[in-house]
Amino acid sequence: VKTNARCAITNKLVLKDGEPFYVFPSGYVILASALKKEVMPYLNEKQRSRVLELEEELKAAPESEPSREKLQTELDGLIAAECPLTGTVMIESIDRGFDKSDEIDNLFGPLNIERAEV
Repeated sequence: VKTNARCAITNKLVLKDGEPFYVFPSGYVILASALKKEVMPYLNEKQRSRVLELEEELKAAPESEPSREKLQTELDGLIAAECPLTGTVMIESIDRGFDKSDEIDNLFGPLNIERAEV
């Protein structure tokens, strides 16, 4: 990962704050917190519940505990099984509107689309 690599979702530098991140075969790099936020709505109730359980268990487990790796592997399998920007999450979200249209306006300016007179 390059030192200036940015999260594909938040555009934050991934090496800056020491937050865990994932690198996908697609080439996208995504911070763990952004990935979780993006993927959670597409998990079923049992999977969402398990993600929360695993996070609690990881917080409670000492760094040196061998079971920690097993917990992290299971969590990775739930939230990082595939790239959310190129996999089924993207396909399932195709009909979802943009959450932050003001963010788009800030980047490109408001879209002034006028209706043509007929």
